[in-house]
Amino acid sequence: MHTWSLAVEEQFYLLFPLLLMATRRIGMRYRTLFSIVFVLSLAGALWTTRTDPLLSFYSIHTRAWELAAGAGVAMWLLHRGDTQRGGARRHDLFTGIALALLVALLMFFPEATPHPGLATLLPVGATVVLVAFMRPGGVAYRLLSSRLFVQIGLMSYGLYLYHNPIFSYIDVYFDYLGDGTRLYKLASLPLVFLLAFASLHLIERPLRRGQWPGQRAILGMSGLGVLATAAIGFLIHVQNGFQSQIADYYARQGVPLLVDVELERGKIDAVRPSVAERQRPYACEGADCRRTLVLGDSLAEDTYMALDSQSSGTEYRYLYIDDPCMGGIPADPTAWNAIACNDDSVDLDALLRDADTVMITAKWQETTYNDGYEFAVRIHEALGKTVVMLGSALFSDLGSMSIKAWRNGYDRTQLDHAFYQYQRWDRLRTSEKLKALVEADPGLIWIDRHGFFCDDAAETCQLLDPSGQPMIWD
Repeated sequence: MHTWSLAVEEQFYLLFPLLLMATRRIGMRYRTLFSIVFVLSLAGALWTTRTDPLLSFYSIHTRAWELAAGAGVAMWLLHRGDTQRGGARRHDLFTGIALALLVALLMFFPEATPHPGLATLLPVGATVVLVAFMRPGGVAYRLLSSRLFVQIGLMSYGLYLYHNPIFSYIDVYFDYLGDGTRLYKLASLPLVFLLAFASLHLIERPLRRGQWPGQRAILGMSGLGVLATAAIGFLIHVQNGFQSQIADYYARQGVPLLVDVELERGKIDAVRPSVAERQRPYACEGADCRRTLVLGDSLAEDTYMALDSQSSGTEYRYLYIDDPCMGGIPADPTAWNAIACNDDSVDLDALLRDADTVMITAKWQETTYNDGYEFAVRIHEALGKTVVMLGSALFSDLGSMSIKAWRNGYDRTQLDHAFYQYQRWDRLRTSEKLKALVEADPGLIWIDRHGFFCDDAAETCQLLDPSGQPMIWD
């Protein structure tokens, strides 16, 4: 996944020269082109980060402004010539502040800060200032041109390339259980540096010097590698991650599965036909009629199926609207039927107006939970509906937990303690922030899904019934 930045960088290198040539042909100044790319890309990033954070994070059109800033400062240096006017002290002050800001951002920037966005202007701006005002003999220049930093710079490609799989395997081994992995990642840094050093001297430099096979051989090997990777990925996809084969293997080893994905999918599919018409108009009328609309992502669908399959006194309906989509919902309720991520054939406005209660639940991401809260407030204030928001309760890979529980001989008490540690603490913290907003608003009601299963005082989560079966599927 970490090669995304390399892909975006190469896309920019392919497209931007074409723009430069077109700009020269029509007589536009380069400064104008840089400004247009910067402004349009930044505006697109700010919008897309709210509506689709993943698309914004990984796309060239939302990242081009950062690269355009670098191209702009390079062009400025080329045409300005003498950048030392204004005095050494001023240049040292600017570069010192920029370098200190970059170090501070590296150490203290909140992990949940949405990127790219306004906050991204800080590291980009600091880098621009550092490059623009660096002077030979200056403090920042002497530091960054020291032998240590030059060597790190030479190995930077390998450091970036190799650290991620190592860090990822550490996360996978410890099931993403949070801060406890930091010590192991720190201990792995010598290995990362060793691999980067070996890569520099055994692969990168020989390739640049033509000491390896020619371009045709390299392209051929690269093509075969891409095809092999694509074939393996396709096979894994069509086999559904080999989950049934893995389950059969561990069953033969005597491992009791805590999570059987295929079995759970079968149970959910058995329930789904009875609740298939999830967006049909409400049928009941009268004082005894209770109508509830459930909005949200797949967690909302689970909630809807559980409620609709068990309840006899309330009519439930469900509509898919995930929390990133909630941020793009207009303030005017009459425009809600035009929501891009909603089925246009569904009359959302009618479902909302006919409902007595609206339930909203999702996985609640750090960058979007506030959008969900604001959407709930709009529904309550515009339509006067009772709005209930449900918190999230998510866990790390419980499939690997089956193996660890079997190897360590966990009893039910130990399992409950292990489940508590397997919570997605990042999502739980986000859910707690949403809880604080909702409970401070008298017009909204909060239901703590985490509290259904987990006891914080005892540090346990009870996910299995007395027979050892999951208390909730999916």
